[in-house]
Amino acid sequence: MEFRRGEVVSRATAGVVGLAIVLIAMGSPVRAQDVVPSERPGPSLGFEGSSVPPGRYPSSGRVSDDSARSRETDLAARPLPRIKPGTVIDPSTLDDRSHVVLLSKPRLGSGPVDEVPGLAARYASLLNLVFLAKISQRLPQNVPRRGQAHFAPKTPQNEPVPGGDAGQYAIESVGVGFVVPIRGMNTVISSETQEELGAKLDFIGRRVLKGNEDALRARQVVNSRGMVVFDLDLIMLHQGEHRWMVLRHAVLLSRETGQVGTFVWLLGHDGRDGYTLTDPTMQYLAPGTVDDRVLNVKPEKFFLGVPAEDAFGIVRIPQGTPIPIDPAFRELASTTQFTADAAQRMEMRLRRAWQWADEKGDRLRK
Repeated sequence: MEFRRGEVVSRATAGVVGLAIVLIAMGSPVRAQDVVPSERPGPSLGFEGSSVPPGRYPSSGRVSDDSARSRETDLAARPLPRIKPGTVIDPSTLDDRSHVVLLSKPRLGSGPVDEVPGLAARYASLLNLVFLAKISQRLPQNVPRRGQAHFAPKTPQNEPVPGGDAGQYAIESVGVGFVVPIRGMNTVISSETQEELGAKLDFIGRRVLKGNEDALRARQVVNSRGMVVFDLDLIMLHQGEHRWMVLRHAVLLSRETGQVGTFVWLLGHDGRDGYTLTDPTMQYLAPGTVDDRVLNVKPEKFFLGVPAEDAFGIVRIPQGTPIPIDPAFRELASTTQFTADAAQRMEMRLRRAWQWADEKGDRLRK
């Protein structure tokens, strides 16, 4: 599978909508009915013959049949589904099948911030962005079904997933949504629902929200049921300039415990419709990570008080546990041509990194 820069990167329109680009960020665990299915739903992926060994960390077992791996791994590039408006992002409202991957909160904090027009400064931090993972579990056929799951489509909470052993978990999808505080609760909104939900954005706020919705480019490129990889286009401060880059996310799931962990790393464009790794370090993010999304400002990118699309640049990727990227992993980390075998090798390496990060965290807590 191959995807090209021209097919996935778009530019926000001029004017106030230029603020849209600076707000694109990331997310955490959500409930099953809260994610609206994408227009191109992925196949129902089973557990039988999975290319990824069950369990939190990789075992030595591997599936040698390429066709079996292909059946288990969805390699179709597609936009992430949007989270259902009205979803409240609060641990007390989410069940154990819902996982907050990341919540990003943008703010001006680098460069000559005092020179930014007040209106632009206000709306630059209007919206937060959240990513939520939908988790399903296979249960024995004789277990009674209880209630409804939290994600769309309409699936009973205890609906068994095809194949595999009872108790195994799977990632159904990762969804994305824009969040604002409503009555003190972080709530997902859309242009069509913000008024009804109580956000009551003014004219400029509505334009900023619509611009964000139109400009957001977050796409799934792999789903093996044990790992979802998705890419996010965004403008970064890189080598002193604001540049369009790609933040790659890999959300991993323990097939036995239902726990999740996420890795992020930064990719640049190589000028040949491909990506290149720009930093020798990736970050491991624990579930529910809140990203302090610091924005750098370039006053020369404003015209009559209106920011150009590259007036703001994100200073750093989400911070967690830094992990050096093995030179042998560099090519795989930046690939634009995923195969089932490449996806499996990426997942195996990241599971080892996950184990290392957890063990490091355990040592620090002692």
